[in-house]
Amino acid sequence: MTDLEYDFRYLEAGLANLDEYLYSDEVYWPLQAVSLPGAPPFPQLTLDGLLLAVARLRARNLDFQDEARLMRLEGELQAPRSNRRVAWEQKATRNFTARLTLWRNFLEELRDDPDAHADRYAYEVTRRVQLALLADDARGRTQAEDDLLGLLDTVLQSLLVPGEFIWDSELEQGFDKSSFWFLYGRPES
Repeated sequence: MTDLEYDFRYLEAGLANLDEYLYSDEVYWPLQAVSLPGAPPFPQLTLDGLLLAVARLRARNLDFQDEARLMRLEGELQAPRSNRRVAWEQKATRNFTARLTLWRNFLEELRDDPDAHADRYAYEVTRRVQLALLADDARGRTQAEDDLLGLLDTVLQSLLVPGEFIWDSELEQGFDKSSFWFLYGRPES
């Protein structure tokens, strides 16, 4: 999992590109930002990437300065979410569809060959978290997509061995077990 400054910098870089991204046809937008030395490169800009960075930052015990920084950035994120609602929802819907496809593909691989894919679960489950974070904004998604997500959750429940929180323990308080049950266990391999 990423650290505090990495998430802050991704969020700041994403916000700097957000207006242009919202009105583009792209679901994935390249960021012209360099991550911290020794850290992985930033992923491309997506709405769910921004929402995930905020969720991880909220989950941490922040000092006063970082809390103020997060509040400022959340305000910057909320402005286009409110003022450009149609563009935001259209982008969120396209983002939801793309993540749902990636999540479905992983679960099919996991179901077909658990021994070969179970070790990727802690990384791949990020897609399911992102789907949960996008759900309220992806208002243009279809009933078929909601049905597919429900079916995928049923498949995952049949494969998942409930257990401890699988991401960094520092993040656990931000991802409660009732809403993010898929972060509390691992698939049987």
